[in-house]
Amino acid sequence: MAFLTIHLKNKTPLKVQIDVPCSAFSAYNKACDLHGLIPKTKYCANGSCGKCSVRIFGNLSKVTDAELKNISQQDLNDGIRLLCQTTILGNAEIFADYSVENMQIEVNGYINHITEFADYKGFGIALDIGTTTIAGLLFKNRSKAPLSLSVLPNPQRIFGADVIARINASMEGHSSELFVLIRDSIDDIIEDLCKKAGCNTEDIGKICISANTTMLYLLTQKDCTSISKSPFYADCLFGFELEAGNLNGLNDGLKKVSFNVPVFLAPCVSAFIGSDTVACILSLNIVQHKTPVMIADLGTNSEMVLFVPSKNGEQAKILCTSSAAGPAFEGANISCGMCAINGAIEKIDVVGGNAACSVIGNVEPAGLCGSGLLDAIAVLRQAGQLDETGSFVINNDEENSESEDEIFEILNFENEEKAIIYRKNSNIIYLSQNDVRAFQLAKASLRAGLECLVNVVAKSFSDVEILYLVGGFAKSFNVANAVYVGLFPNELSKKIKTGGNASLMGAALMLQEKTSIKKACDIASKANVLELGGSELFQKIFIDSMNLKSTN
Repeated sequence: MAFLTIHLKNKTPLKVQIDVPCSAFSAYNKACDLHGLIPKTKYCANGSCGKCSVRIFGNLSKVTDAELKNISQQDLNDGIRLLCQTTILGNAEIFADYSVENMQIEVNGYINHITEFADYKGFGIALDIGTTTIAGLLFKNRSKAPLSLSVLPNPQRIFGADVIARINASMEGHSSELFVLIRDSIDDIIEDLCKKAGCNTEDIGKICISANTTMLYLLTQKDCTSISKSPFYADCLFGFELEAGNLNGLNDGLKKVSFNVPVFLAPCVSAFIGSDTVACILSLNIVQHKTPVMIADLGTNSEMVLFVPSKNGEQAKILCTSSAAGPAFEGANISCGMCAINGAIEKIDVVGGNAACSVIGNVEPAGLCGSGLLDAIAVLRQAGQLDETGSFVINNDEENSESEDEIFEILNFENEEKAIIYRKNSNIIYLSQNDVRAFQLAKASLRAGLECLVNVVAKSFSDVEILYLVGGFAKSFNVANAVYVGLFPNELSKKIKTGGNASLMGAALMLQEKTSIKKACDIASKANVLELGGSELFQKIFIDSMNLKSTN
């Protein structure tokens, strides 16, 4: 076990725990992915291109022939090495000039349905702490429109991509490290928000936070025992204020604002239905609808909500559930996956028989985010290059090796079949068979959760008025492609609306609107949870939903 430190220009160094010996190329790219950086290169030409040259020091392997050929002796003496040719044997440091790219996030622009402004002085900050992403908005008191937006990857990902991995890490003695990681990131966001808005951090008068239950446990450094094992009972559901300087009860907290600034932690429903879900319900105002409405958060935990209004004397119902979809929807654990940041392919269209990729930031593609992954799989299915079981279809007929219907080239290299989504020189972005399987598992988990929710109240999807999609994956979401591969049933195809980051907007409402905190607490107390663990119906639908085909 060792540490790799990446020194950045004008930013706190990044520190990642690594197993040694390991490839410097792999360790570096992993660190960049975890912290939302565009790596110098994600692709390797075995030492011939020289693109992965960096200044690196520490316990390293000897210089290779490829390095001697591509790097001058003076540069070698100065610590320049090729990452793809270097093995890290112990602690190491990389010195580079990298900057965090702006992550893509969709907000509604301003807050609706404010009846009376909340009372605080100066400026306020709304935060949404997700498993993958942290987002913040800064407001002037008594205003509807945010002055600035800031987004960062959640650095706790070094301990795992999902909440279970982080709960385990906390239980294994890493709670202080997890706390410091999230605390420092919030401080970074506060500083960035104030810089963009032209105000001072000492002018912050209030902070409201929505997050899943685990993120709030880690932020407050609470013992995770109760949420770590069955029956997964949360012994704290939050819905209270803390002082910014004392978030963990040990007089440790945020450093960029005054110690006594009130920080409201929005209320949760259960161990796996957090205040982010409550904030979504609040901001989308679904309890005012006269017909059933659903919400699906397309993220790692995939929380889902069904609201059924009162009818024939029956009380209105708020039914919630969650299913562990995994991080594929957010581009994580995919061979060429990445967050929705500059360089991510977010959309793929077929134009004139060729794939046309839309890239965030209009720069050279560096990988696929969640929406790009969905489009790539849908295009492969439509071209007959992927069957409904998720297996690649390769044309072995030499006479017709270049079929007019084929959109992507499928090759067998590194002992695995891969669909080439983008290729330019040594820059290759591809989908592997395992990547397709990861998407299928996430898709089946979400679809099964939605169907189980509807089944409880003896309704069908045809009775649902709207399905709101929220979360980062929903920003560039192609509804037709989602229905085509069976992520959602045909009945919902014309009822799907994107809600952007509804959790963040819910936190903003609690910050700016006087009665919204009470409304959020009422929602949390009235919501019921559908547990999917051990459900035979869930297992049946999950298996049936693995295939990539349109269904009712």
